[in-house]
Amino acid sequence: MKVRVINKTVLIALLVMIPVLSMLSCSPKTILSDDESDGDKYDITISSNSELLYSYKKNSVALTAEEYPSPLKKELDGLRYVLKPYLSAGNELFIGNYDKEYIENYFLNPDTSNLAMPATDWERVVRLLLVFDDENCQYVKTNITDYTIDDKIERKYALAGLMNLLALRYPLSLDADNEELQKSIVITDLETIEEKHKLLISKAYCLGFTDFSVDETRLFRPDAFLNRGEAISMFYRIFTNLGLPSANPDDSMVINDTVNTTKDTSSSDQTQEVYSVEDIISEYYYYKNSLLKSKKTADITKLEMLYRAEKILDIDNRSQFSRNTLDINTWIFILSEVFELENEQVKACIPNNKYNILTYDVAAISIFEFPNLTGEEKPGDVDEKELIAAREAIPQFDTAEDISRFARMFSSGILEGIHKIPGFTPKRPVNNAEALLIIMRIVKGL
Repeated sequence: MKVRVINKTVLIALLVMIPVLSMLSCSPKTILSDDESDGDKYDITISSNSELLYSYKKNSVALTAEEYPSPLKKELDGLRYVLKPYLSAGNELFIGNYDKEYIENYFLNPDTSNLAMPATDWERVVRLLLVFDDENCQYVKTNITDYTIDDKIERKYALAGLMNLLALRYPLSLDADNEELQKSIVITDLETIEEKHKLLISKAYCLGFTDFSVDETRLFRPDAFLNRGEAISMFYRIFTNLGLPSANPDDSMVINDTVNTTKDTSSSDQTQEVYSVEDIISEYYYYKNSLLKSKKTADITKLEMLYRAEKILDIDNRSQFSRNTLDINTWIFILSEVFELENEQVKACIPNNKYNILTYDVAAISIFEFPNLTGEEKPGDVDEKELIAAREAIPQFDTAEDISRFARMFSSGILEGIHKIPGFTPKRPVNNAEALLIIMRIVKGL
Protein backbone atom coordinates (compact mmCIF):
# COMPACT_ATOMS: atom_id res chain seq x y z
CA MET A 1 0.00 0.00 0.00
CA LYS A 2 2.82 2.39 0.80
CA VAL A 3 4.30 1.82 -2.63
CA ARG A 4 1.00 2.74 -4.28
CA VAL A 5 0.73 5.91 -2.19
CA ILE A 6 4.26 6.91 -3.12
CA ASN A 7 3.61 6.22 -6.80
CA LYS A 8 0.48 8.34 -6.70
CA THR A 9 2.39 11.16 -5.02
CA VAL A 10 5.16 11.02 -7.63
CA LEU A 11 2.62 10.92 -10.45
CA ILE A 12 0.80 13.98 -9.12
CA ALA A 13 4.09 15.85 -8.73
CA LEU A 14 5.08 15.06 -12.31
CA LEU A 15 1.72 16.18 -13.65
CA VAL A 16 2.17 19.51 -11.88
CA MET A 17 5.79 19.99 -12.97
CA ILE A 18 5.41 19.17 -16.69
CA PRO A 19 3.23 22.20 -17.59
CA VAL A 20 5.49 24.47 -15.56
CA LEU A 21 8.61 23.20 -17.32
CA SER A 22 6.86 23.51 -20.66
CA MET A 23 5.95 27.14 -19.99
CA LEU A 24 9.50 27.96 -19.00
CA SER A 25 11.07 26.27 -22.00
CA CYS A 26 8.72 27.98 -24.47
CA SER A 27 8.88 31.48 -23.06
CA PRO A 28 10.48 34.13 -25.31
CA LYS A 29 13.12 34.93 -22.72
CA THR A 30 14.24 31.32 -22.64
CA ILE A 31 14.44 31.14 -26.43
CA LEU A 32 16.41 34.36 -26.73
CA SER A 33 17.11 36.10 -23.47
CA ASP A 34 18.44 39.63 -23.36
CA ASP A 35 21.57 38.39 -21.62
CA GLU A 36 22.39 35.73 -24.20
CA SER A 37 21.36 37.23 -27.53
CA ASP A 38 23.91 37.59 -30.30
CA GLY A 39 23.84 41.34 -30.13
CA ASP A 40 24.93 41.38 -26.49
CA LYS A 41 27.84 39.00 -27.01
CA TYR A 42 29.73 41.77 -28.76
CA ASP A 43 31.12 44.97 -27.38
CA ILE A 44 29.54 47.37 -29.84
CA THR A 45 31.45 50.61 -29.90
CA ILE A 46 30.70 51.60 -33.49
CA SER A 47 30.54 55.38 -33.72
CA SER A 48 30.19 55.95 -37.47
CA ASN A 49 29.08 54.30 -40.69
CA SER A 50 32.65 53.90 -41.89
CA GLU A 51 33.69 52.11 -38.68
CA LEU A 52 30.65 49.84 -38.86
CA LEU A 53 31.26 48.80 -42.46
CA TYR A 54 35.01 48.42 -41.89
CA SER A 55 34.31 46.20 -38.90
CA TYR A 56 31.89 44.05 -40.90
CA LYS A 57 34.22 43.66 -43.87
CA LYS A 58 37.21 42.97 -41.63
CA ASN A 59 35.31 40.18 -39.88
CA SER A 60 34.02 38.67 -43.12
CA VAL A 61 37.17 38.65 -45.26
CA ALA A 62 38.17 35.16 -44.15
CA LEU A 63 34.90 33.66 -45.37
CA THR A 64 34.63 32.26 -48.87
CA ALA A 65 31.62 31.72 -51.07
CA GLU A 66 31.90 27.95 -50.57
CA GLU A 67 31.17 28.33 -46.86
CA TYR A 68 27.66 29.59 -47.63
CA PRO A 69 25.04 27.20 -49.02
CA SER A 70 23.23 30.09 -50.71
CA PRO A 71 23.66 33.83 -51.36
CA LEU A 72 20.86 34.51 -48.89
CA LYS A 73 22.69 32.75 -46.05
CA LYS A 74 25.66 35.06 -46.47
CA GLU A 75 23.46 38.14 -46.73
CA LEU A 76 21.41 37.12 -43.70
CA ASP A 77 24.58 36.73 -41.61
CA GLY A 78 25.93 40.01 -42.98
CA LEU A 79 22.76 41.94 -42.21
CA ARG A 80 22.64 40.49 -38.71
CA TYR A 81 26.18 41.78 -38.17
CA VAL A 82 25.53 45.25 -39.59
CA LEU A 83 22.41 45.62 -37.44
CA LYS A 84 24.30 44.99 -34.18
CA PRO A 85 24.03 48.62 -33.01
CA TYR A 86 20.24 48.40 -33.33
CA LEU A 87 20.12 45.14 -31.37
CA SER A 88 22.59 45.86 -28.57
CA ALA A 89 21.28 47.19 -25.27
CA GLY A 90 23.38 50.14 -24.17
CA ASN A 91 24.09 51.30 -27.71
CA GLU A 92 22.61 54.71 -28.53
CA LEU A 93 20.91 53.17 -31.58
CA PHE A 94 19.27 50.34 -29.60
CA ILE A 95 15.67 49.91 -30.77
CA GLY A 96 14.38 48.46 -27.50
CA ASN A 97 13.78 44.91 -26.31
CA TYR A 98 10.34 44.55 -27.90
CA ASP A 99 11.46 45.56 -31.40
CA LYS A 100 14.76 43.74 -30.96
CA GLU A 101 12.95 40.44 -30.39
CA TYR A 102 10.78 41.13 -33.42
CA ILE A 103 13.78 41.75 -35.71
CA GLU A 104 15.78 38.79 -34.38
CA ASN A 105 13.01 36.21 -34.02
CA TYR A 106 10.94 37.17 -37.05
CA PHE A 107 12.78 39.22 -39.66
CA LEU A 108 16.23 37.62 -39.26
CA ASN A 109 14.90 34.12 -38.66
CA PRO A 110 16.40 31.84 -41.35
CA ASP A 111 13.51 29.39 -41.02
CA THR A 112 11.02 31.97 -42.29
CA SER A 113 13.10 33.63 -45.00
CA ASN A 114 11.23 31.94 -47.85
CA LEU A 115 7.80 32.83 -46.55
CA ALA A 116 5.70 35.69 -47.85
CA MET A 117 6.11 38.97 -46.00
CA PRO A 118 2.84 40.60 -44.95
CA ALA A 119 2.66 44.28 -45.86
CA THR A 120 2.23 45.26 -42.21
CA ASP A 121 5.53 43.55 -41.40
CA TRP A 122 7.28 45.20 -44.35
CA GLU A 123 6.08 48.59 -43.10
CA ARG A 124 7.28 47.83 -39.59
CA VAL A 125 10.72 46.65 -40.73
CA VAL A 126 11.16 49.71 -42.95
CA ARG A 127 10.15 52.05 -40.14
CA LEU A 128 12.52 50.39 -37.67
CA LEU A 129 15.56 50.04 -39.91
CA LEU A 130 15.27 53.43 -41.60
CA VAL A 131 14.29 55.11 -38.32
CA PHE A 132 10.97 56.65 -39.27
CA ASP A 133 9.22 57.65 -36.06
CA ASP A 134 5.56 58.54 -35.55
CA GLU A 135 6.16 62.12 -36.66
CA ASN A 136 7.43 60.95 -40.05
CA CYS A 137 5.17 57.94 -40.56
CA GLN A 138 3.29 59.75 -43.33
CA TYR A 139 6.24 59.09 -45.64
CA VAL A 140 5.91 55.35 -45.04
CA LYS A 141 2.17 55.53 -45.61
CA THR A 142 2.57 57.43 -48.89
CA ASN A 143 5.25 55.13 -50.29
CA ILE A 144 4.26 51.74 -48.89
CA THR A 145 0.90 51.52 -47.12
CA ASP A 146 -1.05 53.05 -50.00
CA TYR A 147 0.23 50.33 -52.36
CA THR A 148 -0.72 47.29 -50.28
CA ILE A 149 -3.53 44.86 -51.10
CA ASP A 150 -4.93 42.34 -48.60
CA ASP A 151 -1.86 42.79 -46.39
CA LYS A 152 0.49 41.97 -49.28
CA ILE A 153 2.77 44.15 -51.37
CA GLU A 154 4.07 43.47 -54.85
CA ARG A 155 7.82 43.63 -55.42
CA LYS A 156 7.61 46.62 -57.75
CA TYR A 157 5.85 48.71 -55.10
CA ALA A 158 8.02 47.45 -52.26
CA LEU A 159 11.29 48.45 -53.95
CA ALA A 160 10.04 51.66 -55.57
CA GLY A 161 8.66 52.85 -52.23
CA LEU A 162 11.85 51.84 -50.45
CA MET A 163 13.94 53.89 -52.90
CA ASN A 164 11.82 56.98 -52.25
CA LEU A 165 12.32 56.52 -48.51
CA LEU A 166 16.08 56.01 -48.91
CA ALA A 167 16.29 59.41 -50.58
CA LEU A 168 14.93 60.90 -47.35
CA ARG A 169 17.61 59.23 -45.27
CA TYR A 170 20.73 59.41 -47.46
CA PRO A 171 22.31 61.89 -49.90
CA LEU A 172 20.93 59.81 -52.74
CA SER A 173 19.80 61.20 -56.08
CA LEU A 174 16.90 59.33 -57.66
CA ASP A 175 17.36 60.87 -61.09
CA ALA A 176 17.99 58.15 -63.67
CA ASP A 177 20.11 59.13 -66.66
CA ASN A 178 20.41 57.35 -69.99
CA GLU A 179 23.40 55.34 -68.82
CA GLU A 180 21.46 53.85 -65.94
CA LEU A 181 18.49 53.07 -68.14
CA GLN A 182 20.83 51.26 -70.50
CA LYS A 183 22.21 49.18 -67.63
CA SER A 184 18.76 48.17 -66.49
CA ILE A 185 17.92 46.76 -69.92
CA VAL A 186 19.40 43.48 -68.69
CA ILE A 187 16.29 43.16 -66.50
CA THR A 188 13.85 42.02 -69.12
CA ASP A 189 10.48 42.12 -67.37
CA LEU A 190 10.00 45.79 -66.47
CA GLU A 191 8.19 46.85 -69.62
CA THR A 192 4.67 46.45 -68.28
CA ILE A 193 5.02 48.50 -65.10
CA GLU A 194 4.34 52.18 -64.62
CA GLU A 195 7.19 54.45 -65.72
CA LYS A 196 7.79 56.09 -62.33
CA HIS A 197 8.21 52.69 -60.67
CA LYS A 198 10.33 51.41 -63.54
CA LEU A 199 12.78 54.30 -63.14
CA LEU A 200 13.14 53.69 -59.40
CA ILE A 201 13.72 49.95 -59.90
CA SER A 202 16.28 50.73 -62.62
CA LYS A 203 18.05 53.09 -60.24
CA ALA A 204 18.06 50.43 -57.52
CA TYR A 205 19.56 47.90 -59.92
CA CYS A 206 22.31 50.30 -60.96
CA LEU A 207 23.16 50.97 -57.31
CA GLY A 208 23.27 47.25 -56.51
CA PHE A 209 20.20 47.30 -54.26
CA THR A 210 18.02 44.73 -56.04
CA ASP A 211 17.84 41.40 -54.20
CA PHE A 212 19.79 38.20 -54.83
CA SER A 213 17.03 36.63 -56.94
CA VAL A 214 17.70 39.15 -59.73
CA ASP A 215 21.42 38.32 -59.98
CA GLU A 216 21.11 35.01 -61.80
CA THR A 217 17.80 35.24 -63.64
CA ARG A 218 17.91 38.96 -64.58
CA LEU A 219 14.17 38.90 -63.92
CA PHE A 220 12.68 41.25 -61.36
CA ARG A 221 9.22 39.60 -61.17
CA PRO A 222 7.49 42.93 -60.51
CA ASP A 223 4.02 41.48 -59.85
CA ALA A 224 5.16 38.80 -57.40
CA PHE A 225 4.60 39.43 -53.71
CA LEU A 226 7.64 40.30 -51.61
CA ASN A 227 9.03 37.59 -49.34
CA ARG A 228 11.29 37.91 -46.31
CA GLY A 229 14.43 36.59 -47.96
CA GLU A 230 14.18 39.23 -50.68
CA ALA A 231 13.63 41.93 -48.06
CA ILE A 232 16.70 40.74 -46.13
CA SER A 233 18.79 40.78 -49.30
CA MET A 234 17.77 44.33 -50.22
CA PHE A 235 18.52 45.73 -46.77
CA TYR A 236 21.85 43.88 -46.64
CA ARG A 237 22.92 45.45 -49.93
CA ILE A 238 21.70 48.90 -48.95
CA PHE A 239 23.38 48.96 -45.55
CA THR A 240 26.69 47.46 -46.72
CA ASN A 241 26.81 50.20 -49.36
CA LEU A 242 25.45 53.15 -47.39
CA GLY A 243 25.73 52.21 -43.71
CA LEU A 244 22.98 52.60 -41.14
CA PRO A 245 21.02 55.83 -41.55
CA SER A 246 21.62 56.90 -37.95
CA ALA A 247 25.00 55.35 -37.14
CA ASN A 248 26.24 58.90 -36.72
CA PRO A 249 24.09 62.04 -36.73
CA ASP A 250 26.56 63.65 -39.12
CA ASP A 251 26.25 60.74 -41.56
CA SER A 252 22.47 60.79 -41.74
CA MET A 253 20.22 63.25 -43.49
CA VAL A 254 17.50 64.99 -41.54
CA ILE A 255 14.13 64.71 -43.24
CA ASN A 256 13.32 68.06 -44.74
CA ASP A 257 9.93 69.67 -45.02
CA THR A 258 9.65 68.63 -48.65
CA VAL A 259 11.00 65.79 -50.72
CA ASN A 260 12.22 68.24 -53.36
CA THR A 261 14.58 69.93 -50.92
CA THR A 262 16.09 66.57 -50.08
CA LYS A 263 16.61 65.73 -53.72
CA ASP A 264 18.41 68.98 -54.41
CA THR A 265 20.80 68.37 -51.53
CA SER A 266 21.30 64.81 -52.67
CA SER A 267 22.24 65.79 -56.18
CA SER A 268 24.81 68.25 -54.91
CA ASP A 269 26.44 65.77 -52.54
CA GLN A 270 26.38 63.02 -55.13
CA THR A 271 28.15 65.16 -57.71
CA GLN A 272 31.01 65.91 -55.34
CA GLU A 273 31.66 62.28 -54.42
CA VAL A 274 31.17 60.30 -57.64
CA TYR A 275 34.09 59.53 -59.93
CA SER A 276 32.59 61.30 -62.91
CA VAL A 277 32.99 61.30 -66.68
CA GLU A 278 34.88 64.58 -66.27
CA ASP A 279 37.43 62.78 -64.07
CA ILE A 280 37.80 60.08 -66.70
CA ILE A 281 38.28 62.62 -69.49
CA SER A 282 40.84 64.53 -67.45
CA GLU A 283 42.92 61.44 -66.66
CA TYR A 284 42.69 60.12 -70.20
CA TYR A 285 43.78 63.32 -71.94
CA TYR A 286 46.51 64.02 -69.41
CA TYR A 287 48.13 60.72 -70.34
CA LYS A 288 47.39 61.06 -74.05
CA ASN A 289 48.97 64.52 -74.14
CA SER A 290 52.09 63.15 -72.48
CA LEU A 291 52.35 60.59 -75.30
CA LEU A 292 51.86 63.31 -77.92
CA LYS A 293 54.86 65.17 -76.52
CA SER A 294 57.08 62.10 -76.46
CA LYS A 295 59.30 60.96 -79.32
CA LYS A 296 60.01 57.52 -77.89
CA THR A 297 59.08 54.64 -80.15
CA ALA A 298 57.26 52.84 -77.33
CA ASP A 299 55.13 55.93 -76.60
CA ILE A 300 54.28 56.40 -80.27
CA THR A 301 53.09 52.77 -80.35
CA LYS A 302 50.97 53.35 -77.25
CA LEU A 303 49.45 56.45 -78.81
CA GLU A 304 48.47 54.45 -81.87
CA MET A 305 46.78 51.90 -79.59
CA LEU A 306 44.69 54.65 -78.01
CA TYR A 307 43.73 55.97 -81.44
CA ARG A 308 42.47 52.50 -82.40
CA ALA A 309 40.36 52.30 -79.25
CA GLU A 310 38.92 55.77 -79.86
CA LYS A 311 37.99 54.83 -83.40
CA ILE A 312 36.12 51.70 -82.30
CA LEU A 313 34.29 53.64 -79.58
CA ASP A 314 33.61 56.47 -82.03
CA ILE A 315 35.36 59.13 -79.95
CA ASP A 316 36.96 62.03 -81.80
CA ASN A 317 36.95 64.65 -79.08
CA ARG A 318 36.06 65.30 -75.45
CA SER A 319 32.40 65.96 -76.15
CA GLN A 320 31.87 62.47 -77.57
CA PHE A 321 32.68 60.50 -74.41
CA SER A 322 29.63 58.27 -74.11
CA ARG A 323 28.16 56.79 -70.95
CA ASN A 324 26.20 54.15 -72.85
CA THR A 325 26.74 50.59 -71.72
CA LEU A 326 29.34 48.66 -73.71
CA ASP A 327 28.39 45.32 -75.22
CA ILE A 328 30.63 42.27 -75.04
CA ASN A 329 31.12 41.97 -78.80
CA THR A 330 32.53 45.49 -78.99
CA TRP A 331 34.83 44.75 -76.05
CA ILE A 332 36.14 41.62 -77.77
CA PHE A 333 36.78 43.65 -80.91
CA ILE A 334 38.64 46.33 -78.91
CA LEU A 335 40.94 43.79 -77.25
CA SER A 336 41.60 42.12 -80.59
CA GLU A 337 42.32 45.31 -82.52
CA VAL A 338 44.13 47.37 -79.88
CA PHE A 339 46.31 44.61 -78.43
CA GLU A 340 46.45 42.37 -81.51
CA LEU A 341 44.90 39.37 -79.79
CA GLU A 342 43.16 36.54 -81.61
CA ASN A 343 39.46 37.29 -81.71
CA GLU A 344 38.48 33.68 -81.06
CA GLN A 345 40.85 33.41 -78.09
CA VAL A 346 39.28 36.44 -76.45
CA LYS A 347 35.79 35.15 -77.15
CA ALA A 348 36.64 31.74 -75.70
CA CYS A 349 37.68 33.13 -72.31
CA ILE A 350 34.51 35.15 -71.75
CA PRO A 351 31.64 33.42 -69.88
CA ASN A 352 28.37 32.97 -71.72
CA ASN A 353 26.19 36.04 -71.37
CA LYS A 354 22.91 36.03 -73.25
CA TYR A 355 22.40 39.74 -72.52
CA ASN A 356 25.67 40.73 -74.27
CA ILE A 357 26.44 43.35 -71.59
CA LEU A 358 30.03 43.81 -70.45
CA THR A 359 30.29 43.79 -66.66
CA TYR A 360 33.42 44.53 -64.65
CA ASP A 361 33.96 40.95 -63.53
CA VAL A 362 33.82 39.75 -67.15
CA ALA A 363 36.25 42.51 -68.15
CA ALA A 364 38.62 41.29 -65.43
CA ILE A 365 38.54 37.73 -66.78
CA SER A 366 39.30 38.88 -70.33
CA ILE A 367 42.16 41.16 -69.24
CA PHE A 368 43.99 38.78 -66.93
CA GLU A 369 43.63 35.82 -69.26
CA PHE A 370 46.38 37.36 -71.41
CA PRO A 371 49.75 37.99 -69.70
CA ASN A 372 50.88 40.41 -72.41
CA LEU A 373 48.16 42.85 -71.28
CA THR A 374 49.60 42.98 -67.78
CA GLY A 375 53.30 42.75 -68.54
CA GLU A 376 53.61 39.19 -67.22
CA GLU A 377 55.12 36.08 -68.73
CA LYS A 378 52.14 33.92 -67.74
CA PRO A 379 48.82 34.38 -65.95
CA GLY A 380 49.42 34.93 -62.25
CA ASP A 381 47.37 34.14 -59.16
CA VAL A 382 46.15 36.64 -56.64
CA ASP A 383 47.77 36.48 -53.21
CA GLU A 384 45.85 36.47 -49.95
CA LYS A 385 46.66 40.09 -49.17
CA GLU A 386 45.26 41.29 -52.51
CA LEU A 387 42.15 39.17 -52.04
CA ILE A 388 41.47 40.59 -48.59
CA ALA A 389 41.98 44.19 -49.75
CA ALA A 390 39.58 43.76 -52.67
CA ARG A 391 36.94 42.07 -50.53
CA GLU A 392 37.14 44.87 -47.97
CA ALA A 393 36.81 47.60 -50.58
CA ILE A 394 34.14 46.27 -52.94
CA PRO A 395 30.55 45.43 -51.96
CA GLN A 396 29.27 42.02 -53.11
CA PHE A 397 32.83 41.09 -54.05
CA ASP A 398 32.08 37.35 -54.02
CA THR A 399 29.47 37.70 -56.77
CA ALA A 400 32.31 38.09 -59.29
CA GLU A 401 32.59 35.35 -61.92
CA ASP A 402 36.27 34.91 -61.00
CA ILE A 403 37.17 36.47 -57.64
CA SER A 404 40.90 35.92 -58.17
CA ARG A 405 41.04 37.89 -61.40
CA PHE A 406 38.66 40.53 -60.11
CA ALA A 407 40.91 41.01 -57.07
CA ARG A 408 43.87 41.41 -59.43
CA MET A 409 41.93 43.99 -61.42
CA PHE A 410 41.46 45.93 -58.18
CA SER A 411 45.06 45.60 -56.96
CA SER A 412 46.47 46.56 -60.37
CA GLY A 413 44.92 50.02 -60.12
CA ILE A 414 42.63 49.53 -63.12
CA LEU A 415 39.61 50.18 -60.89
CA GLU A 416 41.09 53.21 -59.12
CA GLY A 417 38.35 55.77 -58.56
CA ILE A 418 35.76 53.73 -60.43
CA HIS A 419 35.22 51.31 -57.54
CA LYS A 420 34.19 54.24 -55.32
CA ILE A 421 31.15 55.03 -57.45
CA PRO A 422 28.09 54.45 -55.20
CA GLY A 423 26.60 51.05 -55.89
CA PHE A 424 29.72 49.70 -57.62
CA THR A 425 29.81 45.89 -57.63
CA PRO A 426 31.52 43.28 -59.82
CA LYS A 427 28.27 43.01 -61.79
CA ARG A 428 28.16 46.70 -62.68
CA PRO A 429 28.03 47.20 -66.48
CA VAL A 430 30.97 49.04 -68.07
CA ASN A 431 30.12 52.14 -70.07
CA ASN A 432 32.06 53.45 -73.08
CA ALA A 433 33.93 56.15 -71.18
CA GLU A 434 35.01 53.69 -68.48
CA ALA A 435 36.07 51.16 -71.13
CA LEU A 436 38.36 53.75 -72.72
CA LEU A 437 39.85 54.54 -69.32
CA ILE A 438 40.48 50.83 -68.68
CA ILE A 439 42.20 50.51 -72.06
CA MET A 440 44.31 53.58 -71.32
CA ARG A 441 45.41 52.18 -67.96
CA ILE A 442 46.36 48.85 -69.55
CA VAL A 443 48.32 50.65 -72.27
CA LYS A 444 50.04 52.83 -69.69
CA GLY A 445 51.19 49.76 -67.77
CA LEU A 446 52.78 48.06 -70.78
